[in-house]
Amino acid sequence: MSRYRGCTPPPVAGHAYKPYRCHPDLVSVPGEKSISYTNARRQFIENDKAWDLATPDGEVVLLERSPDRKSMTCVVTISGISSRFAGWSSSYHMSVVFNLKSTLSQLGINGTGTDIKFNPNDLSCTLTATLTAISPLGVLALDEVTIGTQVGKLFCRDTARRVTDSAYLTRLISRVDRKGVPLVHLGDEGNWECENIDGRVIFKVKLREGIVHLGDEGNWECENIDGRVIFKVKLREGIVRYDGDIHGLLPAIGKCLRKRIQCKHILRLHQHHDCDKSRLTVPNQMLMVRTYPLMLRNCYARVAVDLLPEGISCCSSNILEPVSSSRVDEEEGRTFCFYGNSPHYLTEIPFEIYQLEPWREHLYFGDGLKNILGSNPQLIFKAFSEMNAAPSGTQMSCYIVKKEQLQNLRAQDWISTTAVKSDYPGITEPEKQRESVRQYIQQQSCYGILKAISIGDITSHGVLFCKYLPSPVLKNLLLSDTVSACLKQIYFETCSKENGCFLSQEDRSLLYDLSLFGVEVFNVATKEQKMFKYVHKKGRDHGAFVPVFSNDLVGDYLNATSFGVYGSNLKQGDLENELMDLMNGIKAMRDQTNHPLLHPGKALAIVTGGGPGAMEVGNRVAQQCGILSCGNICDFSKKGTVTVNEQKRNPFVDVWMTYKLEKLVERQSDFQLDFPIFLLGGIGTDFEFGLEEVRRKVGTTPPTPMILFGASDYWEQKITSRYTRNTREGVIKGSEWISNCFYAAQTAAQALAVYKKWFAGKLLTGPEGPVYERGFCELPADVDSWNPVGSEKE
Repeated sequence: MSRYRGCTPPPVAGHAYKPYRCHPDLVSVPGEKSISYTNARRQFIENDKAWDLATPDGEVVLLERSPDRKSMTCVVTISGISSRFAGWSSSYHMSVVFNLKSTLSQLGINGTGTDIKFNPNDLSCTLTATLTAISPLGVLALDEVTIGTQVGKLFCRDTARRVTDSAYLTRLISRVDRKGVPLVHLGDEGNWECENIDGRVIFKVKLREGIVHLGDEGNWECENIDGRVIFKVKLREGIVRYDGDIHGLLPAIGKCLRKRIQCKHILRLHQHHDCDKSRLTVPNQMLMVRTYPLMLRNCYARVAVDLLPEGISCCSSNILEPVSSSRVDEEEGRTFCFYGNSPHYLTEIPFEIYQLEPWREHLYFGDGLKNILGSNPQLIFKAFSEMNAAPSGTQMSCYIVKKEQLQNLRAQDWISTTAVKSDYPGITEPEKQRESVRQYIQQQSCYGILKAISIGDITSHGVLFCKYLPSPVLKNLLLSDTVSACLKQIYFETCSKENGCFLSQEDRSLLYDLSLFGVEVFNVATKEQKMFKYVHKKGRDHGAFVPVFSNDLVGDYLNATSFGVYGSNLKQGDLENELMDLMNGIKAMRDQTNHPLLHPGKALAIVTGGGPGAMEVGNRVAQQCGILSCGNICDFSKKGTVTVNEQKRNPFVDVWMTYKLEKLVERQSDFQLDFPIFLLGGIGTDFEFGLEEVRRKVGTTPPTPMILFGASDYWEQKITSRYTRNTREGVIKGSEWISNCFYAAQTAAQALAVYKKWFAGKLLTGPEGPVYERGFCELPADVDSWNPVGSEKE
């Protein structure tokens, strides 16, 4: 076999070879052509299904037979080479070799390829192939090689894709594809071994004798011998030979090779396994042997000819390509041909392994990508910095399956589309509605990626990087069985192209569903160099984005008892010190309390609307007290002529969720506080007060005490008139007890007294507690002598 190192083909313009490509080229077609992935697949599949380390088979265009008829020199043309073929690159680690068709080698012919000339303009190449008969049968077989005969292909030996870690192969043996078919099938235990030689993983397949019983995946033994990782496979004796009528079959084989018809299975009908013959090479004879069952579905294998015994050569049909299935090879093994003159007995065939493109490898998330994502966030920030070279508003997506992809990610690796959302005609015109939605879906930058996963073009687990959170119109794809099984994480930089940093109700619903299906979602704040993970609270219908990596607060968020601070966005008030003392007092109380909502292992959180004024006070106090600072942030930007005070997010929010203004009520329902605290506030605060009151009245929230910070006359004017009128009219009959949930306090000491008594079971709230005629309880200045048990007379 010839290892041709003299050719340096020019790279194809716009299609530079990438050893760690992120996804098939086909995934970008739907957005560019405004067609479905299925239609794109029909039109472009021939290029995209090609293996990037091998070309199609080439055919003879000129030939010259030697006078002794034992050899032939041919000019071979290979057309339709994929633009992704690694051989277009002139990188130092590339070498292109000629691989003879196995059918010819099994007929006693060997071949070498030289003078390889690439033509990037029409994606073709020419080469000179020398075909040599290594047996009398080979001389007759050469008679059938004519113009148009397919003789072989090129294979690119990319050392960057050569497997150097034996764990790679052993990992594959225990895995199956989504249909349950093993990725690597090697037969029974002891039928192969694997060594690490000169930085290469050498896979040695033993030769067979007699009948082979198929073994289950994982039937192998691994040892470390003399510093080498060894995988052992039993040896079987015998050779493969032809019966006498093979000569009459040669013309039919020649026609098959010219008509591109597979015919190896026909040869097998005339091959017989002879267990009594020894595997020795002798001059002018072909040694044909067969392995144990051998199937590779997600890697290449190439015979390591330099490791064969001295004097033994392998025919140049020595590449095993990944195949989907072949029952014959699974049951009977692969056939290989050797020649030479050696006293050494051929006992094994050493192979070196080459990886497929990462998205085709059936990689698992835990194979390395998960660890590097969790330990090196700077790579993620760098990836999104590369993405930001795209025009503003352009959708960008990228699918990462391997750590090397992440480490070598470039701006051109991102898929870029422009999605235009038009007004939907509505359900009264269902066909137009369906077509409008379909077009919008196909314009999404990640549509092709998700579709490729769903139909099996992408088989590896991975993570999706997006400029924007994927649109809810993609929910059907995102939550399908195949996609949710492969897609492990989603990283996005901006919530929405239309709404900026604010999420719609549909967006939040998608986040919940992704969380339910085990797909983790992260927001990447590139400028701030921060990352937030969407965390859904168990037993609740809401979640939030929580900081991870440098300040991982996920556990605290899930475990926290929440204190909410409601108040004006216009005024901060003068109660910050009191609020600070209150929260520090609660932290101290926590160490002495044993209650489900307050005990030494319980985290604490302050939740606000995330805006200015009293909300900023609450979040600032949380950070200064060392407790979780949360904000449910709403889009209060100017809306026409309506007076809405714009509320910018305050800088003290750690954990956040965002809402559009029209979902203000839903936003408020997501607070779900354990202990609300009210400061001075206006209409919004009154609305929040009413909602907390209703929650306790209808029982959706336990009747925990609420603190009303400020002068009692302020709260009397806010609450008493409404409460007494409702009582007088009888419209809250049976619910008068709601008044025992509100406690007006002017100092932290008064508020702490409420919590101490409540956690100790000495403050009754709810239907069994007292009724306060003003609608709330005004706390005395001397709280030490306060006895809340009992009911005031109305």
